[in-house]
Amino acid sequence: MHSYTSNIKKENISEKKYNFALKTAVSFVIIFGIYFLITCIAPKSDDGPGLYFTNVLKAQRFAMRTEDAKVILVGSSMASVVHIEDYSRDYVNLAFSGGDALTGLELIKQKSEKTGDYPELIFVEISDAMINGIDEDILEKTNGFGLSWINRIENRPDYIFYSLAKSLYYHNKEKTLSDYGVIEEKLEYWTNVKSYPVNQDDMNEYMELAKEYADYFVEKGCRVVLLEMPYDASLHDLPETVQVRETALAYMPADEYEWFITDWSEYIVSDAIHMGKLSADRYANRLIETYLQ
Repeated sequence: MHSYTSNIKKENISEKKYNFALKTAVSFVIIFGIYFLITCIAPKSDDGPGLYFTNVLKAQRFAMRTEDAKVILVGSSMASVVHIEDYSRDYVNLAFSGGDALTGLELIKQKSEKTGDYPELIFVEISDAMINGIDEDILEKTNGFGLSWINRIENRPDYIFYSLAKSLYYHNKEKTLSDYGVIEEKLEYWTNVKSYPVNQDDMNEYMELAKEYADYFVEKGCRVVLLEMPYDASLHDLPETVQVRETALAYMPADEYEWFITDWSEYIVSDAIHMGKLSADRYANRLIETYLQ
C-alpha cells in the first residue's frame, strides 16, 4: 500500500515537473516571438546610446550589407560628419568616432576577401587618431558568433528602447544643424594638444600600416584617395599637425599616392576639429564632384 501511494506521488511530481517545463518552454517561445516581432517593426536609429554602440552598429551593418559598396569613407569622428552616403546607396561612411581609418580598412579587407567584391574607391582620412590602432573589439563583433542575431547591437533591448524613445522625441520634429562659430574653450584645448608632437615611433608604425592597406587595395583594383580632414585653420601649422602630415607624406608621397588637398579656411568647424553640417556637406560635395562625376 505504501509503495503504491509512493508511486502515485512520484507520478504527480513528474507530471508537475513536466507541466512546469512545458509552460516555461511555451512562455519562452511566446516572449521571444513577441520580442523578435518588436525588433522587426521597431524604428531603427542610425546611432545608439553612446559612441561604442554607434560604432559597433555601423560596423555590423556594414558586415551584413548585401549590396556592394562602391565608395567607402574610413576615418575617425572628423570623417564621420561627411555624409557621402546621402548621395547614393552605393556610398558608405565607415568612420568611427573615437576610432580611426585603420579599423575601417581592416573591415573592408575582411569582407572583400570573403565576398570577392572590392569597392571602386576608398577615401582614407589621415590623422593622429591612427595611433589608436585597429579596434579589435569591433572586429570581434563583426565576425562569427559576434554577428549572430542575439549579439547584434540592433537587437539588444537597450538599443530598441533607445530607438523607440528617439523616434517618439523627434516625431514630426525636424532636427537642423548649421555652421556656427568655434567654441573658444575647445579651440584653446586643441591648440594646446596639437602644440606637442606624439610619439614618432607610434606614428611611424601606424602610417606604415596605412601604407600597406593602401597598397593592398590598389593592387586589388581599388582607387585610394587620402584625406587630411580640415580642422580650424589656426591648427594647420602646429607641431602635431605638421608631424602627422609630414610622416604620412614620407610613407605615401603625393607623387605616388592620390591626396585630396583643400583650404581649411573654407570650412567652419564647431569645436576646432569637427566641421559643422554645412561645411561637412560642402566637403562631401567636393569629394563627389572631384572623384565621382
